[in-house]
Amino acid sequence: MADADPKVAFLAQIPEAIFGVVDIVGTSSAVTRKMRSGSWLRTDDGRPAPGGIGVMVDAAVGGAAVAHRPAGGWAVTTDLSIVFCGDIPDVAPDLSVCGQTVQHDAVAGVSTGTVHSGDRLVATVIERIAFIDVAPRPAVMAGSVGDLEGSTLGCLGGVMTEAGVQVRVGENATNPGGALHGGVSVYLTELAASHFVHEQNPDLVPATLHISYARPGRFGETIEFVAESHHLGRNSATIDVAASDTSGRVVTRARLTYHRRSAAVIGEVRCGRSGLR
Repeated sequence: MADADPKVAFLAQIPEAIFGVVDIVGTSSAVTRKMRSGSWLRTDDGRPAPGGIGVMVDAAVGGAAVAHRPAGGWAVTTDLSIVFCGDIPDVAPDLSVCGQTVQHDAVAGVSTGTVHSGDRLVATVIERIAFIDVAPRPAVMAGSVGDLEGSTLGCLGGVMTEAGVQVRVGENATNPGGALHGGVSVYLTELAASHFVHEQNPDLVPATLHISYARPGRFGETIEFVAESHHLGRNSATIDVAASDTSGRVVTRARLTYHRRSAAVIGEVRCGRSGLR
């Protein structure tokens, strides 16, 4: 008989090192993970990069549901949503995430979580994963967390382009299945969208992000993340980001909303009053 509350499997890969992610512990009903604050939460030109929490979130919140995978198998993320409730600092205190499975069956699972900076809520998360019958590879780490040389985007094999962001999927950007890490996709998606928005209105900050994963970003492929505006005004914006491979096949699609910074502060207060932890 399967364990009703199985332990979380921590199979750290190089993206965890790049984003300073450490210490995943717990079971499907209560998993926690920590992330060092650092330069990966800023863009190369100094702007905030809140999508930098993506690797921590995908591994910890998604990992809660992955704990229910069938024997010998693993899982892939199908949908991930983040609500940003406040600014995410790139200096101490470190960040932490708490996740739990809320539903699972033989083919899929759903988990939720919260991200804190110290005792301050900065994001809430919901994630859906699908189980696969492919065994994951072992943990693959390189050096100490957060100590790889170069910019975050450069470490991932990515560059900024006129259209958005482009990444060649290599060892530094892959998950235990050997494909583009779901949390890295969150980072690159938010980077492409924010670059597009900030050229028009630097006062806007991310409010929500929802990303759907259509197919794996295969090892060795070049994936391009392109932002498109549905609305970009003085107080808000709605941006879609599509990621495609060199054959034009969609890898991920995402929608992000932005609001003026003052609105984000109001949202932070409301989240705090809600009692979410």
